[in-house]
Amino acid sequence: MMKTFTAIAVTSVLAGCDGTNPFMVEVTSPDGETELIDANDPNTDVNSQFAYDPTRNLTMNSVEYDATNDQLIINNLPFDGPDGVYDDVAGARTVNASGQVTDIFENTEAVINGEMQYYAVFVQSDYLDATSAAGREWANFGFAGANLNRTEYATPTPSQSSYEYLGVYAATRTYNFRGGIELIRGDARLLLDVDDTDPLEGLQGTVVGAITNRTRDTIGDTMVGDLPDISLISVEFNTETGLWEDGTAATYFDDGNVRDTGTHTGLIGGPDAEELGGYVILEGVADVQTVTFEIVEYTNTDGSTGTATGQQFADFDAIQAAVNAGIPVGTLSVGGNLPTGATIDSTSFDTFDVNTTFDAREIGVFVTDLN
Repeated sequence: MMKTFTAIAVTSVLAGCDGTNPFMVEVTSPDGETELIDANDPNTDVNSQFAYDPTRNLTMNSVEYDATNDQLIINNLPFDGPDGVYDDVAGARTVNASGQVTDIFENTEAVINGEMQYYAVFVQSDYLDATSAAGREWANFGFAGANLNRTEYATPTPSQSSYEYLGVYAATRTYNFRGGIELIRGDARLLLDVDDTDPLEGLQGTVVGAITNRTRDTIGDTMVGDLPDISLISVEFNTETGLWEDGTAATYFDDGNVRDTGTHTGLIGGPDAEELGGYVILEGVADVQTVTFEIVEYTNTDGSTGTATGQQFADFDAIQAAVNAGIPVGTLSVGGNLPTGATIDSTSFDTFDVNTTFDAREIGVFVTDLN
């Protein structure tokens, strides 16, 4: 019997021997075509939207918030415990001036040998709540998921055509070639235009938005570089259900090139359409650290001049290792590498960016209220 288990070395592969999911069942559609249906797929109720895709290890298919015990009960994440119970992390809960809740939960992984550490972030407003969960110890993105739940909905009326919604964002963030998890908090701003675009085939209007002020919570791991804003690119919503699906999401480098790409899905909520909520899935470079280096202009004893930089004398393998580990590189100085007897004429500084050699997957959730 194998008695040891190293979670960090586990790769979360989900496939049958014949290349199909063993939990798929065959059904015959009305046109006579045979298709595979996932019996575990939770997306059967428009009011509860899951980011469910077993081919990407997005397997979470049930979430319940137990307000009495202040716990989340999550199903279908391997090695998170027999009952899927996640306890509220002490001191993690925040409530903003609009009453929107942001909180962090963790499973009781120390209780049973073989469990892994999982975290879940949770956001809540009056008519919407949303959860993102992921494991900390997988050697790739690992098993994870997201859910958006709605209690009430009415089709928005175009009394003023366009509306602004403000709220909160939270996310789990894991890596594809190492363990670890970051827990992200941020702000959400969405715009809803009810009239334009015109209704067509059950879709109408436009939803667009942005996630800003993304910061890493100290409860999780912390990389170094700033996290850019997320653009939620425009998408239409379903008139009857208030659902929008698979809108494009992206972040950008300072030069305008795309850094992360993904999708966003969401719901209009509330009896007067006074809330918007959703989930975002993004993949891109895990971290970008801006490294500062010293530039020294000097004069030699024979009157000749020269320039030395901290880059010249840096160990770039060590720099890359530090960036990958989330350790600040610090300033690269020239130090004692000037020619003997040289006189320093001036000192200045410049920067360059170093990317991690691996990517991150961020699964975020947001709720917003009409401003």
